[in-house]
Amino acid sequence: MKRARQVILILGDIVLAYGSLYLTVFFGFWKNFKAEIFYEHLFPFSILYLSWLILFYIFDLYNFNVSRDRFLFYPRFFQALATGGIVGIALFYLSPAFGITPKTNLILNIFFFGTVVLIWHRVFYALFNKRLLTNVAIVGSSKEAYKLANEIKKRPYLGYDLKNSFSLNEVNDNFLEKIKNQKIDILIVGQDLGQNSLVIETLFRCLEKKINFMDLAEGYEIVCGKVPISFVDKIWFLQNLKQGKKLFYDKAKRAFDLAFASILLVVTLPLWLIIALLIKSSSKGPVFYQQQRVGRDGKNFFLIKFRSMKQNAESDGTAVWATQNDKRITKVGRILRYT
Repeated sequence: MKRARQVILILGDIVLAYGSLYLTVFFGFWKNFKAEIFYEHLFPFSILYLSWLILFYIFDLYNFNVSRDRFLFYPRFFQALATGGIVGIALFYLSPAFGITPKTNLILNIFFFGTVVLIWHRVFYALFNKRLLTNVAIVGSSKEAYKLANEIKKRPYLGYDLKNSFSLNEVNDNFLEKIKNQKIDILIVGQDLGQNSLVIETLFRCLEKKINFMDLAEGYEIVCGKVPISFVDKIWFLQNLKQGKKLFYDKAKRAFDLAFASILLVVTLPLWLIIALLIKSSSKGPVFYQQQRVGRDGKNFFLIKFRSMKQNAESDGTAVWATQNDKRITKVGRILRYT
């Protein structure tokens, strides 16, 4: 359900992106507007929109947790839009292969795109915040089950409506009738059933009613996007970390990382000289900072990035976490970290 809603949200963004392009070309060329001009803009703006959708994903704008909190959503939305504008400038003015340099039209498009997509996201959230909810009930009265019940109540935008919480003693002969009356779609078993044969038999009969089941760990992960630390033990790792099933995902993710990193490298390359000059002019020391770190499977690698702190900020060689208003951060470094 959650994944389907994210797909609908993204598809809406794609449709509105091309709608904003049509508005841009129509108003940008006004009396000189022709369909051929629109088609001329179609391919280069498709490349731009792809990068914008990726930026929206990076800024977590397809995460319903962010959509719910306006103090998170609006800053991230406008940051993503501003970053998309920079990408657009770099794409059209540093890559003449597209054959167009839409000065006013790029600004118009950012305005139209930002307006219609912002309205779409807020309408979409309002719609799915109250409608099309999946009815769930929790069986069990453990501490973790109580926490999950509260999380479901706080997050209706994820698509789940908690209808009831049953203790094991309430799973009796009347249980099936209660489930039917409340139109329960999913039962989350929030407690170890042990050898309670009556409860197990009653829940087994729920399968006839085509009711789906989740254990507490799965339900908690789907709703909250995390696993309670009390669930994580050696058995949990053995059950969940299956390397064979992750092979395709790992390879696909690696291919995406390399492709997107290469695009960012080309797009941001013209800014490197400016950043380097700003760093050198604002503080003494090298432009780049490097440090040995530990990566996946315990492999060491060298991290190389633009220096954002004063020289010898870790003079004794020991890593020190940055703190709020850290005095070691330079003025240019503060901008770099923020962006």
